[in-house]
Amino acid sequence: MPDFLTVSPAAARGLASRSALPLVRAATEEVAMKARLLAPGSMKDHIRSVVLPGAVPKGLVISDHPATIFVLYGTKKHTVRPKKGKFLVFTPKGSSKTVFTPHPVEIPARKANNFLLKALKI
Repeated sequence: MPDFLTVSPAAARGLASRSALPLVRAATEEVAMKARLLAPGSMKDHIRSVVLPGAVPKGLVISDHPATIFVLYGTKKHTVRPKKGKFLVFTPKGSSKTVFTPHPVEIPARKANNFLLKALKI
């Protein structure tokens, strides 16, 4: 029996990568599930997990909803104005009627809701 063992660094990295990949995949999906629970409205349907294989696998939780940036960081109070000679069209919260108005509308500030970070910490 030999008194020493030779290990190929490339083989060791490959073994570590293969054994880490399922753990990274499971952890990433767990964070994505928590983010879906914390996300507001239809944003839940736009959250997905992605695992990038490699020597050191990486897990990403992504929200591709167009309003994600506004929810994560909040917004300041602002005014929305119709384009030249046109109308703003919207449905007020709690109503089923569509409103057409030529007047500017004040949009209140929204607090930040960083549901992705909260999902990572839970």
